[in-house]
Amino acid sequence: MNQNEEMITLLTTLTREIRELHEELHQIKTINTQLQNERTFVDRELRQIKLAIVNDNIIG
Repeated sequence: MNQNEEMITLLTTLTREIRELHEELHQIKTINTQLQNERTFVDRELRQIKLAIVNDNIIG
């Protein structure tokens, strides 16, 4: 294999690996967004529970 063929092979391999990493990054970003949404939901629910406890203590 001459040097040009070796470079083509290397570039092809690197291109494939970059595409795979890009796909993994996309999956990670998707998971991160889902986790952030879940965190927002949990935080909102926690605030409601705390408010209910405070109100219960004031009223009760």
